[in-house]
Amino acid sequence: MCFFNHRRYSAEREARVRELEVQASRAAAAAERGDAPPPPPPRPAPTSQPRLDRDSLRAPLLDAIPEDVSDAVAQHPVQPWDELPPCVKTFLSKSVRDGRRFKLFTLLETGRMKLDTKGGWKQTEAVQRACPLEPAFVWTASASLAPLVSVKGCDSFVNGSGHCSWQLWGSVAAAAGGGPEVEQSLRVRWLAEAPCFPTALQPSRFLRWEEVPGEPQQAEAVLSWGGAPVRATFTFDRWGRVARCSSHDFLRRLPDGSFERGEWQVAYSGHMLFGLSPQGPVMQEEIATHAGVFVPTNVEAAWVLPDGSRWVYVQFTVSKVTASL
Repeated sequence: MCFFNHRRYSAEREARVRELEVQASRAAAAAERGDAPPPPPPRPAPTSQPRLDRDSLRAPLLDAIPEDVSDAVAQHPVQPWDELPPCVKTFLSKSVRDGRRFKLFTLLETGRMKLDTKGGWKQTEAVQRACPLEPAFVWTASASLAPLVSVKGCDSFVNGSGHCSWQLWGSVAAAAGGGPEVEQSLRVRWLAEAPCFPTALQPSRFLRWEEVPGEPQQAEAVLSWGGAPVRATFTFDRWGRVARCSSHDFLRRLPDGSFERGEWQVAYSGHMLFGLSPQGPVMQEEIATHAGVFVPTNVEAAWVLPDGSRWVYVQFTVSKVTASL
């Protein structure tokens, strides 16, 4: 049984990667033609599962999250460069050093994560595949829980549909989740991880930037795609590097199955230039011309808990960045 569960998990993961590649190719073709991005396909109607609005634990948050996302992609005019906050102009000029329109970025990551507030660190290896042309990604990871005990997971947001699945040894179900709350959080996550594939943060029909009054080194990114708009505030240092990100739209799942809205924070450091040649490392000609992307290599995510304390639960280092046209 475990063998067949492992094969099913692997097949589902590979299917999500293929869906991501198809979506990225479709988005690249639309961008080449100058077309607006198509809306995500409508979510299938539930059959045996109860309607989301009948769950008393989720009801307070579901009021703000539309259940039907088929028409939820805002089609705003692309924000002109002159209207961008100055700190965003500096960031994009420094981070995006390659004019090619890449459709898919692949990041190799190593690090550690905590599964709950009382648990210890678990060593983790991951691969992040992300589309910069519209919100979509597939993140696969494996973590060591104890000697001879490992867990494999896949978090994905493809075609407007989000899902998280974790299995012990890649075959025994450990945790899984989906629904509007998860999808909203995954949209925020795509936004927060976009500094590692920074062409995604260029203004588009679904992404615009707003100034933060009185804070010249901060700007708020507003993403309108597949549901209620989500917002994240980015802080940049004086050299134009992204330093921090915070959002109240990333929902934390509690042990009882309910969701809590709080402040979610991401910190970035260790910025490096990555060439986007197939082999990954920066080529000599890329160093000479400063081609590629200038991205953070250290990413740390944390929750601000109700008592005001800060719980850091993810620390990752990006070791390799490649991109495909």
